Amino acid sequence: MISVRLDIILLLMLIVVLLLVSFSLYLFWERAKQLRHQERVQYYIEANKQQWFQMLHDIEPLSEQWIPSKQHEYDAIEEIFVSYIQTLSNPSICNKIYQFANDYLADYYRGRLTSRHWSVRMNSLYRVCDFQLQSLLEPCKQMRQRRITREEHYQLLKVILMFEEELFLEDLIRSPYEFAAYEFKQLMSLLSQDTL
Repeated sequence: MISVRLDIILLLMLIVVLLLVSFSLYLFWERAKQLRHQERVQYYIEANKQQWFQMLHDIEPLSEQWIPSKQHEYDAIEEIFVSYIQTLSNPSICNKIYQFANDYLADYYRGRLTSRHWSVRMNSLYRVCDFQLQSLLEPCKQMRQRRITREEHYQLLKVILMFEEELFLEDLIRSPYEFAAYEFKQLMSLLSQDTL
């Protein structure tokens, strides 16, 4: 029978406990950081939603102070703009959002398109469509050269369809992925009448 010294067993147990405690502390720290970030975003939205309303409705001009420079400002402005785009159909306001996004948010999303994290890349692709960031068409085309997931490819097709319908048809034909009927139908519904 194999005998193991008690002090070795206790040492191993202590190491495991220390690892578990360290991992738990790390998770608590990351969660607290995430909550602080979300609080900053919500505070920014509450403190500035009236000013954004006035700027988007031409009551007040845009000033330098509204150009985002911190992560929570980018996230808050994104949240404000997405809520406007999803709830309003006023073309004047949407055009102002698109213009602001192209002028001040495009570089932010350009960097996020090359993130290691799939979710960051996907969210950026959604925002390219939501904010009609035409200046990001080339970085999106370059994404096709890398190894991407089916979901990324589908969203890239939407981006390309939005800005270059001719290229979209070529990409759709050469797509390495099969799409469900409803996905295919959704893409076809975005095509202009001239292309159909």
